[in-house]
Amino acid sequence: MVEQALIQSTSAALRGVALFSDLPEEELAQLSRLVQNRTLGRGKSLFRRHDPGDGLYIVRRGRLRIWLPHEGATEVTLAEPGPGDFFGELALLDGGSRSANATALEDSDLCFLPREAFEEFLAAHPKVAARLLAVLSGRLRQTNLQLHAQVSQNANVQFDQDLTWADRLADTLTGFGGSWSFVIAFIAFGFFWSLVNLGLSAAGLWADAYPFNLLNLVVSGFACIQAPFILMSQQRQMRRDRIAADLDYQVSVSNELRLTEINQKLSQVVELVSRQSPSGR
Repeated sequence: MVEQALIQSTSAALRGVALFSDLPEEELAQLSRLVQNRTLGRGKSLFRRHDPGDGLYIVRRGRLRIWLPHEGATEVTLAEPGPGDFFGELALLDGGSRSANATALEDSDLCFLPREAFEEFLAAHPKVAARLLAVLSGRLRQTNLQLHAQVSQNANVQFDQDLTWADRLADTLTGFGGSWSFVIAFIAFGFFWSLVNLGLSAAGLWADAYPFNLLNLVVSGFACIQAPFILMSQQRQMRRDRIAADLDYQVSVSNELRLTEINQKLSQVVELVSRQSPSGR
């Protein structure tokens, strides 16, 4: 009786997972018998990156965090699965090592599907296998966006840390010199200079009389000083872009490898389904 109640409770939890939502009750009960119930306290680690991948986890209660260490940042959070979410699906296809860390954010109850037992069920239900691969593709896309954002942020943070006070001054002057504030201030200054000196000249006092040679000298000197600041700022931006491009290339290579891995897993699933189906026997 207790065992039957536990199976029903597990079936209800599995019904809330997109992979198994349309399975008949009999098949869902069959899958429930493969499940192992596990409990994880808050702050406890479920598995670490490179640990052996032995199965799929489904969250019944609580919340976990899937994360990676990343150069230039403490941690990169990939996902925070809650009730009804699942993770660790890569291990179902090839039994390879874990690709990320998993830590409990809250006290959590989990359903665990061992790879060996679930593999037979997966072969008998190709629709579940197809959904699993669709989930893999979607998570790869999400991880790609997160890593690209993290790469861009890391390049900016690293550059900001390496800037000297002279670099910051040059960037500030360059930013102001290329703004509408500078244009308006320059026009106002020229207009004010002209009015003042025309008035002084009409009163017979010393002034920068028309055509305002002193003003031309000041403007020319400012342009000569501003030009090196602009060039220095542009050179730093070019170095920043080059580093960001190198990091983007590394992410692209990593994604290419992951896509190849997914294609290999798809081939494994197709082969597995063909072996287990009546036409393949």
